Amino acid sequence: MQSTVRWSPPVHPLVKMNFDAGFRLGTLESRSGAVVRDNEGMVLSPCVHFNANVPDSFAAEALACFQALSFVRDMDFHAVEVEGDWWTVLLKLVATKIDSSHISPM
Repeated sequence: MQSTVRWSPPVHPLVKMNFDAGFRLGTLESRSGAVVRDNEGMVLSPCVHFNANVPDSFAAEALACFQALSFVRDMDFHAVEVEGDWWTVLLKLVATKIDSSHISPM
């Protein structure tokens, strides 16, 4: 039995930004996109990025997260609920152990 994941609206006055990325290993390219919606589900602003020289799928997700957060900042949204594959990015950023991957804590 499959479960269906449904979009849930943010509580007003928040807006909700969803983002995701796709990665193609053969060309080291990724595509990322984000969409910002209000509490009624109306699309306020979408964006898409095409990225070259992306080393792996984790880097693609990290880049998508960065681009999405930059997008809402540049569009001057102040109260934003973020939804996407950011958890692994966040864990990597706060990690204290030595990490030799392409994306490591700074």
